[in-house]
Amino acid sequence: MVAPDVRPVLPGAAAAADARRFVLPRRARGPRLRRRRLAVYDRAVAPGIDLQLLGLRAASLPLTLIVLMVLAVPVALPSAAVELGRLPTCRRRDALFAAALFAVALALRTALGSHALIHENHHGYRYLAWSSALNVLADAHGVPSAHLVLVRLAGGGDSGAFALGAVLSAVAAVALAAYTAQVTRSRLAGAAAGALLALQPLAIALATTEEFMVSASALCLAGVALLHVGAARGLRATTALGVLCLSLAACAREITLPLAALAVPAMLSARRPDGTTPWRATAAVVAAMTALLLPQAARVVAAWRALPSTPGYMGAPNLPWSDGMHRNAAWVGWMEPYIPRAEGWAMVLALAALVAWSLRTKDARLALGAAVVPLIALAQGGLVRTGWFPTGLRHQLLSMAMLLIPVGWAVAAGAARLPPTWRRGALAAVVALAAVALWRRPAGYRIDAPHTREYRFFHDALATLPADGSVVEFSDEPLPHVGAGWVRAQRPRWGAVDAAALSREPPPGPLFLLLDRVCFVDPARFEGTARPGSVVPRATPFGRMLPECADALAALPWRTVAMRSISRATPRTYDIPSTDPVAHLAILRWDHP
Repeated sequence: MVAPDVRPVLPGAAAAADARRFVLPRRARGPRLRRRRLAVYDRAVAPGIDLQLLGLRAASLPLTLIVLMVLAVPVALPSAAVELGRLPTCRRRDALFAAALFAVALALRTALGSHALIHENHHGYRYLAWSSALNVLADAHGVPSAHLVLVRLAGGGDSGAFALGAVLSAVAAVALAAYTAQVTRSRLAGAAAGALLALQPLAIALATTEEFMVSASALCLAGVALLHVGAARGLRATTALGVLCLSLAACAREITLPLAALAVPAMLSARRPDGTTPWRATAAVVAAMTALLLPQAARVVAAWRALPSTPGYMGAPNLPWSDGMHRNAAWVGWMEPYIPRAEGWAMVLALAALVAWSLRTKDARLALGAAVVPLIALAQGGLVRTGWFPTGLRHQLLSMAMLLIPVGWAVAAGAARLPPTWRRGALAAVVALAAVALWRRPAGYRIDAPHTREYRFFHDALATLPADGSVVEFSDEPLPHVGAGWVRAQRPRWGAVDAAALSREPPPGPLFLLLDRVCFVDPARFEGTARPGSVVPRATPFGRMLPECADALAALPWRTVAMRSISRATPRTYDIPSTDPVAHLAILRWDHP
């Protein structure tokens, strides 16, 4: 292929105005902030407790506890299954429905999901590169991540993360159905909520991605369901398994730690056979989770104090309405096509109706289990108020699932008022409406944005390249590039060559240069950089790009092996802002003479 002839075009007045309006999220601003966070990260993975488990090495006490909790889940699972199987309310048709729901949800996520990295600013590439070794399984703030531990145990890399997400997202649908049926005392309510989540475009879109909220949501839903039934029936192994699941959900990232609070309403909403409330069991669970999560909480506090200032993307939770009766555009329930508009309205109206019914009937257990639990998830998901696409979708994934609990309750309450012959078709009607909404919104279940197109291009092109070779590695200023770590995970026998030493010491074998979206970024649109205006993009045959990429392009006589043009997204918050309207991504090859 021949590189396109893209001539430099000076930005006009509209582009200059847009440059002044664009503000980079604070988490990516400036080298000073990045150095502080990397220092915390280095301390987090410094040798602490050296634990060898199944060939995995865990450093630091929080990460050690996470690994132990992960390994304890399969130990507690058989005993919990025996306890649940002995319950008189456990019927064969319930097990068959759960199996069918899991199979349908898994098939939809595997066939229709995004199958791409979606974390903005190229962070997804870095997280998967870190998952290659267990003693580096911490996020950018130095906080250990249970999600990365699970990805590592699932095989690591893209395929492991996507397979894990698809399975856990299908488990989330079954767990939501079980919990909704328990807390509303209606199998129809549980079946409706589970079916709606299985067919939800947002859940399908994020399932086959690297997103940590997929595993956090599934573990959280499973945890509250197990804690509720364990408290109601006095099942110790089931309760212990629920503690493990909810604790792991809280350890998925630093932002998921508040999810541990869900244990209290989930257990207090349970009713023992004698009609009492399980106060002692709740206190025991709170004590156990405190002991398990205290080291993780201490690490989160230490990382927070290490930041020079409060991140600008943090704030009060996003609610459906703001500024009076104006709908809040940042609430995912209003974001079509990811959440159908009718489903968003159903969430809001059903929650209001459930609260009113609970007050009228003085049913505190229903209010705790079906209203307070979704509201806690809504508050946690809205803590990250701003950011590039798809920040809101990622962080509100759990709340969009838990707000289906009131919807399931409303379906059951409405069906109870219908004639018996019509009542049987209530679930079928809900499934049919959700299926039609999913079919009409293909853009909702397969995210198509510049960063997903870039990932699919590089992933597919790398699979066709030789097994041996080297890749050029750039610095992470002003944003992290795709990175040699992720590339070498796709091609394990490849080496890495520093871009600064490219002209001095070229490798003997084939060398590849990846021109990603960061190469074409416009530094004038970034506020808060160390030297604003000091970096001027250079004109190249592929378009204007950063000097570091332009120098690497001019260092050797490259040959283009793959190329894809990606237009700048609208709105700009969907994209890393490029200098030119079109970024010509490419993989170039140089062979030693």
